[in-house]
Amino acid sequence: IVPESPRWLVSVGRYAEAKSIIKRLAKINGRNEVDVDELMIKFTANSSNLTAHSNKYNLIDLFRTPNLRKKTILITFIWFVNAVIYNCLTYNISNLPVNDFLSFIINGAVELPAYFLIWPLLDAIGRRWSLAGPMILAGFACISTILTSIHG
Repeated sequence: IVPESPRWLVSVGRYAEAKSIIKRLAKINGRNEVDVDELMIKFTANSSNLTAHSNKYNLIDLFRTPNLRKKTILITFIWFVNAVIYNCLTYNISNLPVNDFLSFIINGAVELPAYFLIWPLLDAIGRRWSLAGPMILAGFACISTILTSIHG
């Protein structure tokens, strides 16, 4: 559906595929005169420069700078909390006062809005708020279920 990047194709040595994709993209964009060989030379030069300057990174590099350290710890914490809460809610779905088949359908249906709303949310409000907003909403929903079960 979506072609590979010509730059990546050149970097792995698939030159013929890269040329055909460049020609097709030029035709789609209405560019008649495209010097494919010149572009291939540029891509090859860029990919050789990248491989010459590529470093080997490891897990410790995520903690070397304060900014990257903060982001790594924050993302790890968010991932952990989301995984634990999701698993707890998924395993607790069997405690609903309905039969197992209906609880399975409810469990799947709860996820459907996320699949359809995530892309418009990302475009409209960005990654930070599209992550924080549903987490805050889910937190209020979990707290409200606790309060309603306590107070009847």
